[in-house]
Amino acid sequence: MKIRNMLLGAGIALFVSNLPFPAFAQNAIKVGGKDIPVIKELPIFIMRNAVGMPAISYTEKSADRRYRLVEILPTLTQEVQVSQPPAPRSLYRMARVYDKKERKTMTVALPIQFQSMGR
Repeated sequence: MKIRNMLLGAGIALFVSNLPFPAFAQNAIKVGGKDIPVIKELPIFIMRNAVGMPAISYTEKSADRRYRLVEILPTLTQEVQVSQPPAPRSLYRMARVYDKKERKTMTVALPIQFQSMGR
């Protein structure tokens, strides 16, 4: 009986681990009183000291091809404090993203990451 329960538990764990989680299962930020999901798989990179290269780089598709960037919204960048001051803050940009699993376009927040370029 004990082995049967262990096998059943392992089977359930494998099944649940393969389920696609919706974007709303990830972190969310509040914008205008609404919860906006954060899609960490589509970061925006801002390169510092970039000479002759674009200063901003967008991730067009997530590595697993689930999310695709549709458009960057003209909304101002959102800033969220991660922990108590003087801790750093996280910056986000609002965008419209197509979710292939859910088959819908949604408004999300994309994290902004800063990178220094070597000279």
